[in-house]
Amino acid sequence: MKIASVLLAGGRSTRMGRDKAWMDLRGRPLWSVQWDKLQMLKPAQSFISCRVDQGFEACGLPLIYDSPNASSPLEALAGCLHAVKKPMLVLAVDLPDMSDAVLRLLCDHHELHQHGAVFQRASYFEPLCALYSFEMLGLLDDAIVNGNFALQGIVRSGIERGFMKALPLPTDLANAFFNTNTPEEWTQAQPQP
Repeated sequence: MKIASVLLAGGRSTRMGRDKAWMDLRGRPLWSVQWDKLQMLKPAQSFISCRVDQGFEACGLPLIYDSPNASSPLEALAGCLHAVKKPMLVLAVDLPDMSDAVLRLLCDHHELHQHGAVFQRASYFEPLCALYSFEMLGLLDDAIVNGNFALQGIVRSGIERGFMKALPLPTDLANAFFNTNTPEEWTQAQPQP
């Protein structure tokens, strides 16, 4: 595919109390499980978006470092689009139940319509597993300059300008977006014995 894939792994994990990217999921670091999901799509390029202090250099994979002062995913998204300069599928590391079906729907939509795509449930978008068109970069850069880090509003602006399309989230795929921010949520996401 003529897109890049980016695994967003640079969050501070303050509510979890330890780096989510390196938590064990079925005997592997969570980042590795998520990386493999993206590689199944055979993107043109793949990167891990991370902080300098996370230890990803040892993995030998292409990295895009977050700005040292970054405080939101929006800044990581902008930095990644600057680096890849093409449409970009992003996946947050802390969505352990993300399915191949969701990722493929985003990619198929881009292939057919040549713009970004994001799933929507009610009035809420799922911006951390979405496909961003390169045209979104201007909106992201403007938001950073203006100190506006509300990703929901930026996605809505992108949709209004035709840079992204909101896709209704099928009920049977909603669990794929279960986000693990706390130890309790992590326990809830683990397979039951």
